Amino acid sequence: MAELSPHLKKYVGFISELEWDSFQVFLEHEPIDLFQINSLEESQLEIHADNIQDCEYVLGVGGSLGIEAAKFAAFQKSRKLISIPGSLASSEYAHARVRTFNYAEEEVLGEISPETLVLDFQILGE
Repeated sequence: MAELSPHLKKYVGFISELEWDSFQVFLEHEPIDLFQINSLEESQLEIHADNIQDCEYVLGVGGSLGIEAAKFAAFQKSRKLISIPGSLASSEYAHARVRTFNYAEEEVLGEISPETLVLDFQILGE
């Protein structure tokens, strides 16, 4: 994280169950916006993606919801994706599939790979 942090100046974050306050201490700059995710319904993700403006990076932080939502937004807005899992219990951080749900039906929209995947043992140990 220490090597990446100085370069992150214009970014938005998508988080799930990982508390932002415990993660924020690893970053030098505040996000332009921060989205707390509780659903992968496409209509909800589109609202968040539409609010992304002047940023270079989209961070997916925490569990599967934060990572999947960030992949959707980065894919939709053609931004660089950074995945920072808070746990290794799920595999969303490791695959490129961009997926959403419409009325509980999974839909795969395409693929995007993170420019950077951060496996930081300080974060994973929280």
